[in-house]
Amino acid sequence: MLTREARADDPLDLSDEVFVTGQGAAYAGGVTSATGTSARAVAAAAGAALGGTTARERALPSRARGVGLSDPAWVCPWPAEAEALAVDEELVLVQVRVASDGRAEQVTLLSDPGRGFGEAARACALGTRFLPALDAAGRPQRALSAPIRVRFVR
Repeated sequence: MLTREARADDPLDLSDEVFVTGQGAAYAGGVTSATGTSARAVAAAAGAALGGTTARERALPSRARGVGLSDPAWVCPWPAEAEALAVDEELVLVQVRVASDGRAEQVTLLSDPGRGFGEAARACALGTRFLPALDAAGRPQRALSAPIRVRFVR
């Protein structure tokens, strides 16, 4: 017998699931805690995430955010090394260290299908302007981006 009935304690197979990711202008969630024990979602009160270094800054809602793309329509040119390939789409995953002024300082390839796509994604990211991360008071900070999917389509 090759299969059996699933049990409640079996791991979930998510291989055929689709997870949507992306950027948004605002965070739609609430506040989470590693020590939370609630069995249901709890919405945070407005202004619950406070931060900053001065008393005035701590009294204001946090303006912290991670690195973002200044233009969501980020298009990178198809690499010349891949012109002869019989594919019309390819994905590269990168992570970018972004300066406080939005310049890409360093690009790390997290996944590279080869054939010039990784280097093309690196060059594209280095030439892209980013929205820098902000601290709780809203000051730009040097930071590492979340993984970014660079999609090549021809």
